[in-house]
Amino acid sequence: MRRGYGLFAPSTAEGRAVDVFPPVDSPRIVRRKAVTARTCYPWRWTPNGCGTYRDSIKVIYLLPFFTHAKSPLRSTMQLFVLAQNLHSLEISDLDTVHSIKARIEQLEGIPAADQVVTYAGAALDDEAAIGECGLAEQCTLGITARMLGGKVHGSLARAGKVRGQTPKVAKQEKKKKKTGRAKRRMQYNRRFVNIVPTFGKKKGPNANS
Repeated sequence: MRRGYGLFAPSTAEGRAVDVFPPVDSPRIVRRKAVTARTCYPWRWTPNGCGTYRDSIKVIYLLPFFTHAKSPLRSTMQLFVLAQNLHSLEISDLDTVHSIKARIEQLEGIPAADQVVTYAGAALDDEAAIGECGLAEQCTLGITARMLGGKVHGSLARAGKVRGQTPKVAKQEKKKKKTGRAKRRMQYNRRFVNIVPTFGKKKGPNANS
């Protein structure tokens, strides 16, 4: 914890008097003297240091307040988010990736649970802070929707068992094919000698009829 001091000017307050104002008629004199007194203390000052002027207030009190020494400063940056359309968002470095999903859900109606936020080809975690993701000013984030998987046909328990359940059949002896001069003689007899004249279009050798 870090201790600082702030200037307050309440009608009744407990504290230590640091300056006494003479009777004045203008609020500007009070503000000028408050600024003069404030420059003597180089700490963090509250917005009430230059309060409104009251005739009954003649003393400014120095009241202590406490702030956390390691509290991070909240800064904002401009990011571009590319979903169905391109959006420009002002995001704080303390916000999470889930807050970006909530903004896109309001703008385009895509449920936050179905969104995937990517940057430089890597998906970002929902609970990660923007300042911890290494995002630069005016960088572009991608929003893609999750896709459902396809339907499974049949039982996966029987996968790969078809080959093992097929019975093996013994190989049959086949007639040896003719080669060389015997093959050429068979082709000549089939094409020119044993031809039967028929009507209609000529049929090929692989015709069933």
